[in-house]
Amino acid sequence: MIISIVFFVLFAFALIRTIAYGIYSLKNEGIVGGISVFFLAAATLSTAFIILFIE
Repeated sequence: MIISIVFFVLFAFALIRTIAYGIYSLKNEGIVGGISVFFLAAATLSTAFIILFIE
């Protein structure tokens, strides 16, 4: 249970940072840079669901 909470906190931190970087990339590099980072955020979220809820 404790390990699941730790993983949830780590994934939440990674997801928030990735979305923030995606917004930054969207402003500075344009739509292509932002979309690639948002795909990375989606992959992070799907990995978090797999690890936390299939356990």
